[in-house]
Amino acid sequence: MSQLADDFVDAGIGLSVTPLPRALIVDPDADTRLLYKTVLERYVMTIVEAEDGAEALGKALHDRPALVITETRLPRVDGIALCQLLRGDPLTAGVRVVMVTAAASPDVASRAVAAGATAVLVKPCDIDELRATVHRMCCAVWRRRADEDHSGTPTHAIAPT
Repeated sequence: MSQLADDFVDAGIGLSVTPLPRALIVDPDADTRLLYKTVLERYVMTIVEAEDGAEALGKALHDRPALVITETRLPRVDGIALCQLLRGDPLTAGVRVVMVTAAASPDVASRAVAAGATAVLVKPCDIDELRATVHRMCCAVWRRRADEDHSGTPTHAIAPT
């Protein structure tokens, strides 16, 4: 059994789970986006990238990702404003948002959570911590979809936990 299949079983989901259709990585640094992409590849079929918040908002509205990993400090539209905008639009309101910040200030983390971030990590974040956070976010999406499949409720919307 593959490691990904083991992850599904560990999550109590079963092997019928498919990877998330889409994730969006938002960071001005190409090397950071590559690192995040490496972590996401085992969980996501399509990974979309953006260098700034305005570009990310357009891609999120067009591509409707299930997961967004974003830096707080972004050109044009910062990560906190991006998160608020995503939460305010019905097409993206349920997306899981992992906010990554270089500022270790509790104020930044509390602003990110107030904006609707599902998780907040401080840079430089440990790769295992990032992997575990992504895994948790994906498992939450899979569980919700499995619950909706059994209840007869449409599965196209993913609400935040």
